Amino acid sequence: MITSFQLRQQFLDFFASKGHAVIPSAPLVPENDPTTLFTGAGMQPMVPYLLGQPHPLGTRLVDSQKCFRSQDIEEVGDNRHDTFFEMLGNWSLGDYFKEEQISWLYEFLTKHLGLSKDKLWVSVFAGDEIIPRDDITASIWEKLGISKDKIHFYDENKNWWSRTGIKSNMPIGEPGGPDSEVFYDFGVERKLHEKSVYSDHPCHPNCDCGRFLEIGNSVFMTYQRTATGFEPLAKKNIDFGGGLERMIAAVNDDPDIFKTDLFKPIIDMLEKTSGSSYSDYPAEMRVIADHIKASVFLVKDGVRPSNKAQGYFLRRLLRRAVVKLQEITDNTDISGTFSEGIKSVINIYLDIYFKVDDFNAIESVISEEIVRFEKVISSASREVESINKVIDFISKNRFSGNISLLMSKMEKIRLYVIPKQQALIIKIIDIGNKYGIKSYYVNNELENLPRNPEFSGDDEKIFKDTIDELKKNPITLNSFWVFRIVSSFGMPLEILEEEAKERNIAIDIAGYYEEVAKHKKLSRTAGKGMFKGGLQDQSEITTKYHTATHLLHKALRIVLGDHVQQKGSNITSERLRFDFSHDAKLTPEQISQVEKIVNEKISADLPVTRQEMNKHQALSEGALAFFPEKYPEISSVYTIGPLDDWFSKELCGGPHVSSTGVIRGIKIIKEESAGAGIRRIYAKLPVAS
Repeated sequence: MITSFQLRQQFLDFFASKGHAVIPSAPLVPENDPTTLFTGAGMQPMVPYLLGQPHPLGTRLVDSQKCFRSQDIEEVGDNRHDTFFEMLGNWSLGDYFKEEQISWLYEFLTKHLGLSKDKLWVSVFAGDEIIPRDDITASIWEKLGISKDKIHFYDENKNWWSRTGIKSNMPIGEPGGPDSEVFYDFGVERKLHEKSVYSDHPCHPNCDCGRFLEIGNSVFMTYQRTATGFEPLAKKNIDFGGGLERMIAAVNDDPDIFKTDLFKPIIDMLEKTSGSSYSDYPAEMRVIADHIKASVFLVKDGVRPSNKAQGYFLRRLLRRAVVKLQEITDNTDISGTFSEGIKSVINIYLDIYFKVDDFNAIESVISEEIVRFEKVISSASREVESINKVIDFISKNRFSGNISLLMSKMEKIRLYVIPKQQALIIKIIDIGNKYGIKSYYVNNELENLPRNPEFSGDDEKIFKDTIDELKKNPITLNSFWVFRIVSSFGMPLEILEEEAKERNIAIDIAGYYEEVAKHKKLSRTAGKGMFKGGLQDQSEITTKYHTATHLLHKALRIVLGDHVQQKGSNITSERLRFDFSHDAKLTPEQISQVEKIVNEKISADLPVTRQEMNKHQALSEGALAFFPEKYPEISSVYTIGPLDDWFSKELCGGPHVSSTGVIRGIKIIKEESAGAGIRRIYAKLPVAS
């Protein structure tokens, strides 16, 4: 049985034997790409080349790309979903096409991984009124030995690829095409379908019952959307992606990816430290294992816990893992368990993505967040207790009609109950205010207490009817409040339900899941692309900002010293943000000096030249690089200024302006701390740009 390490290497070696250049994994946080928070697919760093930019290593490429999908956080817990994974990928940039791709993939799966062809099923694009059915792909699979009954045709929702999804979502100029997925069949004898919630429907490769696991997808980038429809691309590309975790699960013939060597050491650690077994708590342990692993990789790539952007998702992962850990054990040493988890992750990927020395820095970030969350949990508990007191009051007093007390609590009641009950309570209070009612009891013994004589007729009937209406159903907490407590404080929904039930309080569960769906949609948008334009925004204004970061980097080194190194950047159509190493706040004079240098170089209209160079040669000549290890041996180097007397030289994937004069100028608008030893600058282009 091969290991995941061996499988990864076999894939790279196999395609290298077919003339592919092996390229390194890009970071999880894309460099200077404002359109997405994370690298969520193997093709993401390849977008400029898929769109026509020549790659320095040629037209055949292969890699294993680290990926993180924030939109899958809520999906983790079953046998196959994870937020962090490795995507094995190979590309043809206008070189080979369907025949070679499918036959090579088949060869790798059956001969090198030893998967039986009888276990492989494939899906193909069914065609529609715009794009014809992909019979060519189906016939290639059939010639290789995949029987017709294992070749399934699906519409564009399953077997069409573009960065924006189905064809109608594709903007003008967007490339796309049909794809063909490969599924591994774990066998009808396991009766996974019969045991699932899908048992009433026929089983097929895209069924979610667990019998089938998608292990690879070949995208045939064939078309480009135009103003008049879809036209064939001048150069057709191949983009293949296959999950390493899923492939090794297929090799093991076990549908649970968490039993592979990419997760099992973490699961074993959890069983040991928690005193619980994986068989008793599979969903909880999967969440913990995945979230610890993803967190370790995010911290390694420079992400820090926060309430926005990438940091928000890191914080969410860690807090969800803490809550799940508390559900399976009484062990109070949460930080100790996370430390052991970090060690397990580093050991799994040692000498691939980590070194032993990485532990201390990663553990420091994560343990600090765990301690912070433990304080948050305490605060959440106090808030929940405070709210419970309000709930108790409503539950005890709404039937007695104690209007003055209801009025005093109205602001909190408004926050916590569903709109329908808010309206009833407001109506009671409005009538109570109108007649100066202090308390009103509807049972016979108390009905004769002194009250406003004008309180009669229609208003009295409305008042009584409204109280009766409020009595019919228990007070129901609104979905917004429930979602806030669960998502922000990490209070498990099940615990909240139990506490509410004890007080005869209901929870708007349907509304809560609608809130979850809305949040997932926002997360999915962040994962796929935050701005219109897809995975790589190469618009004119962001291209200007991109080049401006190079000028800013050099200017900072001139003013502050050569210790300054880029630690991250983020560009939107509104501004640039640049993080750099420096241990002191910049003075107004230093900021002014940096800005002056940048604008002088912009006014000089220096040429911006792109060259393909040996990485080590470029670095030895003084070129700078953010994450130099991510660049291939032959890389793109952008030089600002004459080649024999340059101002700035950096390894970079682009895009850039042709000369600095195009930028017109920048204005530094803010400078602040971004962490220990890290400063952050925000800058904007002229408004008229």
